[in-house]
Amino acid sequence: MDQPPPHDGERHPDGDEILIVLAGTLRICCDSEQHPVPVRAGEACIVRSGEWHKLEADEPCTVIHITPGPDGEARFRSA
Repeated sequence: MDQPPPHDGERHPDGDEILIVLAGTLRICCDSEQHPVPVRAGEACIVRSGEWHKLEADEPCTVIHITPGPDGEARFRSA
């Protein structure tokens, strides 16, 4: 991940999403949290089903995401 996501948030109603950071650092911004949650290399995070969230990279990072599907929604930025 070396650029901002193409959306302004997403959610997955089919189950929890697992994020594992292999290299770098990112922040997970969730609608239900007042502050972003930092996740560093070697750490993982679970985003609960239905939680609106987006990832923001502080530096280029490598992330494994295990995302249940097939359903999901995204809030796209206006042009």
